[in-house]
Amino acid sequence: MMSQWEGITLKEINIGIIGAGTIARYHIQGLRHVQQAHLTAVADQERNAAMALAKEENISRVYDDPDALLQDPEIQAVIIATPPAAHASLVLKALRAGKHVLCEKPPAINYAQAEECRRAAVAADRVLMYGFIRRFSREIRALHRLLTDNDPGTFVTGEVYRLDRCSQARGWFVDKSIAGGGVLLDGCIHELDAALYLLGYPAVKTVDASTSNWGRELPQQLGADAGYAPRENKPYTHTVETSGSARLRFFNGGCLHVHAASVLFTVRQGTCIDLCFEKLGLRLENGHLTLIENRAGFGLCTIHPDFREPVDDWAQQEQHFVDCCLGLSRCIPNAGEGAKLMRIMDAVYTSAANEEPIQFS
Repeated sequence: MMSQWEGITLKEINIGIIGAGTIARYHIQGLRHVQQAHLTAVADQERNAAMALAKEENISRVYDDPDALLQDPEIQAVIIATPPAAHASLVLKALRAGKHVLCEKPPAINYAQAEECRRAAVAADRVLMYGFIRRFSREIRALHRLLTDNDPGTFVTGEVYRLDRCSQARGWFVDKSIAGGGVLLDGCIHELDAALYLLGYPAVKTVDASTSNWGRELPQQLGADAGYAPRENKPYTHTVETSGSARLRFFNGGCLHVHAASVLFTVRQGTCIDLCFEKLGLRLENGHLTLIENRAGFGLCTIHPDFREPVDDWAQQEQHFVDCCLGLSRCIPNAGEGAKLMRIMDAVYTSAANEEPIQFS
């Protein structure tokens, strides 16, 4: 069923993007592969940045005020690619203006904001999708099909991590008032979301967490590369964690361990999702997938699936968003899951600050 836009059936959709930084370019890269999408406008408070992006991508309309873009009647959907502190307010404005929304992660900087956005999306009857790009990798999609189409048994225990020994964050990424958090909220939230997605977003019973600020100055002292960073390099006070760990216990008895670090003398590095069920084990570590299965007549078997064809995760994500806007698909990284995830993240930071577990009702 095609979606409706002011009484007109849509087969194509005009999209505006708010934010003209690095992450916006990844979204645009994906949109190039979506035939039904037309990138019509870009907005950024720094007009020069918006003009530069518009020139690069042949975008016809440029705004230095996001509100002006949201009032453009010819735009049906927006992508929000700003620093996290602006996510919730822009999501709410976009939904109230009748736009479908794809918002970058994290959904907000706290649970209250994410829940307000969820309710607004329901009231507006518009798509609110979050940019959890890992869900669109070929491995996560294959694992989701495997777990959906088969019975892996009850989830027992698991682990997710995103670990780096010496990664130099800079700019607003180190300012909690803008970023919302450090490596847990900005980075490892991808692995946590992917794991919860594979588990069907089970209800959380308790969260017990700790964080550390150790090593904030080490990357600069060692001359570490900045990696992904905002376009400006203004000085900010470093107020986010450099590492953190959490244990999530679910009402069904399962337990998930979370480890994240941007600065830590860790032997392990990279990313990992490791989930153990009664009948199946899976581990996706740095892009390599391993399955452990108890097969009748063969005993425990180790399987290494071979994915031969490359997949553009960003193209998959943008196509899914457009399909949802057109009424062709049910939104996967939806507003409800975004709110649930932010409730968990709130509990992680509260538990770490108070040095005691958080009990969910």
